[in-house]
Amino acid sequence: MNHIPALATTLFTVITLVGCIPNGPAVPVSEDITGQWMVQKAKRNNRNTNILAGTFFVFNADGTMASNLPIMEEIEGPWNAQFKLEEDTLKQTGTAINMKYAVKAWSDSTLTLEFTTRGVPFHLELGKVDSIPQPPEIN
Repeated sequence: MNHIPALATTLFTVITLVGCIPNGPAVPVSEDITGQWMVQKAKRNNRNTNILAGTFFVFNADGTMASNLPIMEEIEGPWNAQFKLEEDTLKQTGTAINMKYAVKAWSDSTLTLEFTTRGVPFHLELGKVDSIPQPPEIN
């Protein structure tokens, strides 16, 4: 009988400690997305599309980024910008069009972004790559 209070105290302590174990960050941090990413799958207006095949994003540790996402008609080819993560929103600045991307999911090898441009919603599933393929030169 004398063991019941000690057992109850031990059980309470174990349950409390297990409940305090962190499950990982609830929102991404810059280190989570630093690297080179290629579009693996894309949806435009909730329909699969190949229009963004070959699209890449590069996120650098210093807060700069590059992409060839065709969001600006004035710019041909890749463009450079700055980015900042605020909660689950990636904010791109320093370009003619400042964009906001919702970070829906991330891991060490995948990144899912959603954004709307010109009233059209996009969903991008990106895969981390070692290098961005260069398009062949046309002579």
